[in-house]
Amino acid sequence: RDLNVYMEVARRAKIICSDLSANIGDYISVNDWETKALLRKRGRGRHLREDMTHLTERQLHILEKNDKIYDEYHQNSEDCAPNYTTSCFYEKVGKRHEDVVHVHGELELA
Repeated sequence: RDLNVYMEVARRAKIICSDLSANIGDYISVNDWETKALLRKRGRGRHLREDMTHLTERQLHILEKNDKIYDEYHQNSEDCAPNYTTSCFYEKVGKRHEDVVHVHGELELA
């Protein structure tokens, strides 16, 4: 890889690690990420535009899109209760694989 890629990663890491309120481009800060998680936990996750007014329109759009994806994954994963097998997760969340169970040295599909 080009050394410049690693230098850019190091530059961004220094920014974020030295100032938890810093953000880079469309990525939100560590502090904003924590605030968003707390808002969601308190049931205010759908009110980001009211509670985090300092974020850009693009940042808010990305967060709202990610929340929608998270909610869909969560809802689909609940169809796998009570066993929550890997095969079920892959089927419901979009991957297509089978669990393999090793029984006395033989392979058996779960």
